[in-house]
Amino acid sequence: QEKGVTVCDALDTWIASREGQVAPETLICYRRSVRLLKNAFGDVYMKDLQASDVQALLNDMAAQRFSRTTVNMALMVLSMTFNYFIVQPESSVRFNPCTACRVPTSLKRGKRDLAQRDAVEKVKAGIGAPFGLFAFFLLYTGCRRGEALAITDKDITEDCVIVNKTLIWLSGESVIKEPKTPSANREIVLLPPLKAVLPKFEGYLFSDDGGKTPLTQSKY
Repeated sequence: QEKGVTVCDALDTWIASREGQVAPETLICYRRSVRLLKNAFGDVYMKDLQASDVQALLNDMAAQRFSRTTVNMALMVLSMTFNYFIVQPESSVRFNPCTACRVPTSLKRGKRDLAQRDAVEKVKAGIGAPFGLFAFFLLYTGCRRGEALAITDKDITEDCVIVNKTLIWLSGESVIKEPKTPSANREIVLLPPLKAVLPKFEGYLFSDDGGKTPLTQSKY
């Protein structure tokens, strides 16, 4: 009891406390970091973990060219786990070593460039190809993948595409949920090129059973 709890057990307790409190896709991201942190510090006791140990892990991840997002998430998950245990009654955890750690500056932020013109032309020319409408739909709406896969006939009017839900996959199965933020709810102008190629349909636009259900992850 004096030694307290190991990082492995602490992570298991913390992640269990987040179930039902955060979005399912957020929980999936957390679990990836939990696995990484267990491999690094699993048997170390929380009260014995030093800021230098955490910083060494971040530096090592940077050396292995992990993305900035992945490194940030690992630090955030470990920090939230420490904060969770600091306030527990009779906890042996007295401080959060993550507060002194920083993500290495050598990690560059990702940048998305606009699609090259030849790629855009391929999408336009591929409208008749299998699943070509999906790429075409993204091009002319700017929708995210999950938003497009959640579109139904009721979301398309004479002059706009209504975005008010998104699709996520849990264990490969499709789940429709509200967007993560209110600002994600929006109306997109239905541009003439897209309007001209949209088929008449009922239910989900992208489906393999006549619109009754959205695509599963394997079907996608």
